[in-house]
Amino acid sequence: MEINNYGNIFYPVNNNSSVINAMLKGKVWEKKIVNIFNQYVKKEDNVLDIGSYIGLHTIELSKLANKVFSFEPVPLISACVNKTIKAMNIKNVKHYNVACGNHNGIDYIHTNYNGDSSMGGIRDHMFSQKFEIKVVRLDDIITDPIKLIKIDVEGSEFEVLAGAINIIEEYHPIIIIETFKTKKNLKELKQFCEVLDYDCSYISADNYLLIHST
Repeated sequence: MEINNYGNIFYPVNNNSSVINAMLKGKVWEKKIVNIFNQYVKKEDNVLDIGSYIGLHTIELSKLANKVFSFEPVPLISACVNKTIKAMNIKNVKHYNVACGNHNGIDYIHTNYNGDSSMGGIRDHMFSQKFEIKVVRLDDIITDPIKLIKIDVEGSEFEVLAGAINIIEEYHPIIIIETFKTKKNLKELKQFCEVLDYDCSYISADNYLLIHST
């Protein structure tokens, strides 16, 4: 396993992702999202980072929250997150090398990098490579009250929401979700918000939506 260490952040070498490029330039990745973390998350809160990639949002959340539950299905990327957590001596993060969905079992993730990048998704067949991953329902593994959920799963966001419906109904967490601005996605999100009495709005011009209870 070839992993490079930039400071205390581990990441795969030979990966030209915009996340890593921004980090190497000393920039805060998705600063608007980090600002929302700072606005809503308090030291007594528990949060979920679904699709953590190399863990930059997980790290930011660990500075604010009581507990962070972090999820990344790609084995090499997940290993980087675990190494970073250990190197930085972060005690309030539990990281899972699984995908989150609407069932418990086995599925396949599609990617361009033979598993070396999170650029891909369970439902995204435009990517040439695929490999087997474990899938879990959040409702079956999370027992703590949840204040905020961040979701960045490349097209599988509705499966994640379906598998966390009990958490959402009980705790009404703030949800930050990346989704493509298609008519289908917007229609499904509108229906989701109406059923659960949520409001949603785009965060500036990004593909992220901020969803919160009314």
